[in-house]
Amino acid sequence: MGAPVLIVGASRGIGLELVRQYRALGREVLATHRKPEDAAAITALGATPYRIDVTEEAALPGLVDVAEGAKVETVILAAGILLEADRTMDPAVMDEAVFLECMRVNALAPMRLMFQLGHILPRGGRIGVLSTRMASKELLVSSYNTMAYRASKAALNIAVKAAANAYAAKGVAIFAMHPGWVKTDMGGSGAEVEIADSAVGLMQIVERADEATSGGFFNYTGEALPW
Repeated sequence: MGAPVLIVGASRGIGLELVRQYRALGREVLATHRKPEDAAAITALGATPYRIDVTEEAALPGLVDVAEGAKVETVILAAGILLEADRTMDPAVMDEAVFLECMRVNALAPMRLMFQLGHILPRGGRIGVLSTRMASKELLVSSYNTMAYRASKAALNIAVKAAANAYAAKGVAIFAMHPGWVKTDMGGSGAEVEIADSAVGLMQIVERADEATSGGFFNYTGEALPW
């Protein structure tokens, strides 16, 4: 059945769907959530909930210890935010609190986790990080909206590349993934991709990951994306 999987940010959306899909395969799953009431949905799927706010630096070593004790080999970092104020805010008057919150959740927290978890994962371990094609310099067509979100995910992409380099000799693959425009609370009802299709595609990328794909950026359908 494979070693246990750690999914960070599993209380809803793609994270929770990943829990569902891995459990359907019989995999043991450790899933993090932030609010106490979110544990029930994780438990109902047969996964083990772990309450943590990943933006609190002091809480991260405890999660890393749990992952090491459970002999986790696969990690998916799915936590992230897109604030409503960011969708239409003029970059020239960007609210500092909005910008910093996006950076704190979307870039700083996963960066810390990548480097801490990479240290304890065994050879052949893998860390898949949810990013977005909206952070790709080469794919950028808009000049206006969601600038805090885009900037935070672009910072995340740099951290992914750096972490992949840092743990290459250890044989741990670290890579970024675009889940598609998914029908979640963040993506909205007008999105193009069903949540189950996105989750299955992401899992296929994760399960195929190795030293050759480490440091890559992939669409949920499998093809490589430009940075």
